[in-house]
Amino acid sequence: MDDFTAVVRETETRRDEMRRVEIRGDDTRRDRDEETRKETRRREEKRRNETRQRRDEKKRKRDET
Repeated sequence: MDDFTAVVRETETRRDEMRRVEIRGDDTRRDRDEETRKETRRREEKRRNETRQRRDEKKRKRDET
């Protein structure tokens, strides 16, 4: 194998490794984004429930009088 072929193979190997790292990074980012969406969904649901409870309490108090 001549020097040129060795350099080309080394470059291809490095490029493949970088591509694998990028793909792994994308997976990690995708997982993190999904977790963020889940957290946001939980917070919104919690806020809606609290709002509903306050509204129901106000209605109950109003109905008692």
